[in-house]
Amino acid sequence: MMSDNSANLEFVSADDDMFVKHIKTLPAFRGLLRSMEAKMISRLYMDGPILDVGCGDGHFGGHVLCTGSTIGIDISIRSLMQAKTYNCYRHVLQTDDQGYPFPDSYFGSVLCNSVLEHIPDLNRTISEIRRVLKPGSQFVFTVPTEFFTEYLLVGSVLRSLRFNSLSNWYIRFFNKISRHYHYNGEHKWKLLLERHGFTIESCVYYCSKDALRAIEIGHYFGLPSLISKILFGKWVLVQSKENLMIVDKLFRKYYDENLPEVGAYMLVVAK
Repeated sequence: MMSDNSANLEFVSADDDMFVKHIKTLPAFRGLLRSMEAKMISRLYMDGPILDVGCGDGHFGGHVLCTGSTIGIDISIRSLMQAKTYNCYRHVLQTDDQGYPFPDSYFGSVLCNSVLEHIPDLNRTISEIRRVLKPGSQFVFTVPTEFFTEYLLVGSVLRSLRFNSLSNWYIRFFNKISRHYHYNGEHKWKLLLERHGFTIESCVYYCSKDALRAIEIGHYFGLPSLISKILFGKWVLVQSKENLMIVDKLFRKYYDENLPEVGAYMLVVAK
C-alpha cells in the first residue's frame, strides 16, 4: 500500500517511499543522498530514548525516527524551530560539543546522520556521546569516506588532463561548500572510536562513484532550490508530478543501486 506522500505519483512503487518523501521536499541531489540514508537507517532497530545529534531542521529524523522518544540537538536555533514541527521529537535543544545537558548513560541510542564530517574536534563530540549513551547501546552514524574526493567528477577530469593544481583547488572548493573537515576510512574511525570505548559492530559503504557524481553535478543545478528556500522557505516550490518525474528519471537508478564494495559514504554502527 502506498503512503499518502506517494499516492498521487503513478510511477512510484511502495518500495520507493523514502525516495518520494525526500525528492518532494528537498533539492534532487540532497533528496537522493538523504533517501539512501533513510532507506538503510529506517531498517535498524534503535532503543529509546534516542539522541539525534545535529538534527538540523528535523526533516531526516521526521522520516526515520518516528518514536516520540527522540531528543534532537543542534547548534542552529533557526533549524530547531523547524524541527519542533516534527512529531518524532519529544524535545529539541540548542547545544554544541562543549557539553550536552544530559546525565550520564541516559540514551538508548545515538544517531548522527551526515554530521560528524562537519565537526572540527571529533574527540570532544564522541566523548560526550559516549558519556550520555548507555553502556552497550548503539551509536549509529553516516559519514563521507576517503573515496569522496577521489570520486568527484570535476576533480578527476582535471587530474586526467594533468591540471593537478586546478584539481586540488576544485576539491578544496567543494569541501568548502560542503563544509567538510574529515574524510576518514574505516580504519581511522576504528582507532578514533576505540579511544572512547566504542567498538565497530558493522560498517557498510553506500553511494557509488556514479551516484556521488550525480550528487556533485546536482549541487550546481540546485541553485534555483536555494533561491526558493531563501525567498519562500521551501526547497521545492512547485511539487508537480512533472517536476518529480524528471527527478525520478534522473536519480532513481542511484537510489536503487546495490550497495558498492566501497563507496563515497558509509554507515557505521558502533557500541
